[in-house]
Amino acid sequence: MEFELSAGNIAIGTYTLLYITLPEGWGVTRAESPPDVYYTILKGGGAWVKMGEASYYLVNRVRGEVVGLDVRCRPLEGWRPRRDMVGSIQVNTHQAYIKRVLLKPGLFRRRELHELQLVVPCRDTERVLEVRFTGQGEGIDEIAPQISSLRCHNPQPG
Repeated sequence: MEFELSAGNIAIGTYTLLYITLPEGWGVTRAESPPDVYYTILKGGGAWVKMGEASYYLVNRVRGEVVGLDVRCRPLEGWRPRRDMVGSIQVNTHQAYIKRVLLKPGLFRRRELHELQLVVPCRDTERVLEVRFTGQGEGIDEIAPQISSLRCHNPQPG
């Protein structure tokens, strides 16, 4: 099922961060803090967050598992891929960069967590999406195959 992750209000309207497809049984809820939107852009028939950030929870309604999702958008101009982003995949017609890291227990973390980091440079909306999935390995493993279906803009007509 595809979900639109967006932000906005009555004054400015609704602006989309991205569209994400999740496996059956998963849903999206907004995190406690509201999204921050600094700049927006109208492009390709859509209204997009060009600079901003938001946090969500991806919830497995069957098992009760939760995966944190953080999305950050920023302007494309001047962007270069980070050297530590070693993997690449195709996302919505773009070459995206991907990296999976294991977060060890520490001062504020009681157990190991897995983090899947995705960076999508989108020329169509003139922005870069930085997406982080954080949770137990099983939830990340279930969501990971859906990442290539993430949409950062509307399909081109024709």
